[in-house]
Amino acid sequence: MGGHDPLTGLPDRQALARRLDRALARPPGSVRDETVAVVFCDLDGFKRINDGLGHGAGDEALLAAAGRIRAAVRPADLVARLGGDEFVVVCEGLRGQIEAMGIADRIRRTIEEPLTVAGQEVFLSASIGVAFASAASAAAGCDADGLIGDADAAMYRAKQRGKGRCEPYDRRMRQRAAARLATEADLRHALDAGRLELLLRPVVELESGRPAAVRARARWDRPGHGMVGPDRLGALAEEAGLAPAVDRWALGAALAAAAAGGAGGLPVVVRIHAGLLLRPGGVGELASALAESGVDPTRVWLEVPEAAFAPGGPDPSAPGGLRRLGVRVLVGGFGAGQASLAALRHPGVEGLTLDRGLVAGVLHDRPDRAIVAAVTRLAAELGLDVVAEGVDGKEQARVLAALGCRLGEGRLYPAQSVQSPVPTGVVDASLARTLASTGGEARA
Repeated sequence: MGGHDPLTGLPDRQALARRLDRALARPPGSVRDETVAVVFCDLDGFKRINDGLGHGAGDEALLAAAGRIRAAVRPADLVARLGGDEFVVVCEGLRGQIEAMGIADRIRRTIEEPLTVAGQEVFLSASIGVAFASAASAAAGCDADGLIGDADAAMYRAKQRGKGRCEPYDRRMRQRAAARLATEADLRHALDAGRLELLLRPVVELESGRPAAVRARARWDRPGHGMVGPDRLGALAEEAGLAPAVDRWALGAALAAAAAGGAGGLPVVVRIHAGLLLRPGGVGELASALAESGVDPTRVWLEVPEAAFAPGGPDPSAPGGLRRLGVRVLVGGFGAGQASLAALRHPGVEGLTLDRGLVAGVLHDRPDRAIVAAVTRLAAELGLDVVAEGVDGKEQARVLAALGCRLGEGRLYPAQSVQSPVPTGVVDASLARTLASTGGEARA
């Protein structure tokens, strides 16, 4: 039958559905012009509290959030908890959509007020989606599950647009949600069937143009949609929760390519998702993959994202554990996150890759150029190497070299696509030709 959430005492999903079904079933008449709204609220940043302060503190934060939502709505509104950090409010008898959005905004503002849990001040925000129905739309077939799903889709749009905001539902959101589900299903099938491709691009010395390593990234030739490049694939995989699986595939394919001679004897640079380091035994899995491949660990450079070094992130000993395997650890995408200085201080780090957003601005943006210059000087003081991501032109490479950046990778340098499984005896010759041509333009 459903009842109440054991932690917060709020109505649960089944009680919410019953209330919403009753609201939508009311016959037209005096309420014909009144609006029913579903306000779907997802807490941003809640995972940081659980990871950093423990689940007891997380429960305390959820109780506080529940109380704040209850205080922000009208006495007759129903506040329910769906589970995790998701809350739903049902508002009846509204004079229109503007009133519903006002309630949602009150919830957003009250959630953002400072909160003390486990004796420590923390900050939350809420991504909120709002869906609407009237007696007329209910008569047209709108039901509780559909309205909750619409509000969920609007909440997802609020997340996409930067979090900490309210978004109303529109019909296109359902189409986008369906497309997102189809993309996720296709990507899962591609992973299961090994239908991704490995893109190998030289990492070169910017001054001489000589290759110093090969960077390996996954891309996807999606049937009926064309090529999905590494950056777009990374974003899609992150949304679908498949980023660790994609990076695990890329690591295995890169090691296979290196074992087959496909990297021309050069080190192979592979990105590792922070999620791979979250699981117990994650470093051990990497050690097993290295041992099975037969590749000398000193020929493997692992890009570890800044998130792996952040407080409350993955096991802080993991980067050091990687270093003890004999591989070289680089901080990946340096400058795009918030853990940069903490990452550089880590004893296991030997280098970093400069975020392509900074690299893109070195020609025309003085602040970006100054930041790159400062980072390269700091890296030199700490004995760290710097690899610039997204080097797309010769003038850009020249400026980066002048700023003290030794290595670079990008469209300026030709890439080689390798199908999985790696074709032994073919990759070596084709990539050797690629590595010998370090000055021409290349397609993405």
